[in-house]
Amino acid sequence: MDVIALDVSNGRSYVVHYSDNKCLFEGWMIHNQEGLNGLLARAQLCQTVPEIVLEATGVYSRVIERFCQDHHFDYYLLNPLEARKQTDSLRVNKTDKSDAHKLALTHYFMERKKKVGIDKEYQEMTTLSRWYESNEKAIKYARNQLHAFLTLSFPELESYFSSVASEYALEMIQLFPHPDSLLNYSRTKVKNLIYKNTKKNISQTKALLEAESILTIAKDAYPAVDNDSLETFLVIDWASKLQQLVRQKKEIQKSSLIELNHLKNFMFTLVFQASVN
Repeated sequence: MDVIALDVSNGRSYVVHYSDNKCLFEGWMIHNQEGLNGLLARAQLCQTVPEIVLEATGVYSRVIERFCQDHHFDYYLLNPLEARKQTDSLRVNKTDKSDAHKLALTHYFMERKKKVGIDKEYQEMTTLSRWYESNEKAIKYARNQLHAFLTLSFPELESYFSSVASEYALEMIQLFPHPDSLLNYSRTKVKNLIYKNTKKNISQTKALLEAESILTIAKDAYPAVDNDSLETFLVIDWASKLQQLVRQKKEIQKSSLIELNHLKNFMFTLVFQASVN
């Protein structure tokens, strides 16, 4: 039996090729076209279709998985704990440069479960889930930053909106980050700014009422910083960042629903095929 084992790291792998417990090749391979073409050529030289063994190393091992799937090679993906348990008791030559030797040699007597290629929808759902989690953390941080600076420039504005993270509230905060950014304008001017610069479907009458309300709270406000302060600039900056993150969250949620429907269709197909067979 031919076994190709890889010790995968960032951008490269240490590759060993064993045939009937004998090492025929070992060396580094870069994760690029040239390197993977070399691995393919090595696999095609084997007397039997090789079994490929590697340890899962997060995003680094994904390229090897895709290589195996593209060329229909059987491969065995071990989680780090599993790999350590299986290889710790094995003694290898002191000259061996990599754990790839242990992975290859233990493959001859270990019963390992062949990796079934994950459907693309599963991989994308996993990526979407991680993206969503990262987005949520970024939103929380941006909200905290916005709160801190808005407390200095125009705290009354934060309590004016039911949700400071709504699209409309963030647009208004960017328009009027400080009371002085309002008080220099007439009621009509504020109304026009609200009507023209927010995406909310708002009538002229509603915009005028909004202008009157916000002017009232601006007149009574006593900010801790000036209109031209760095803190006021950062209110605009963080409101803009939070707005982009909130929009991104909506896109992720939309994509997740699409991928979830794909998964449901995929699972239904599998169940149907199993019942027919």
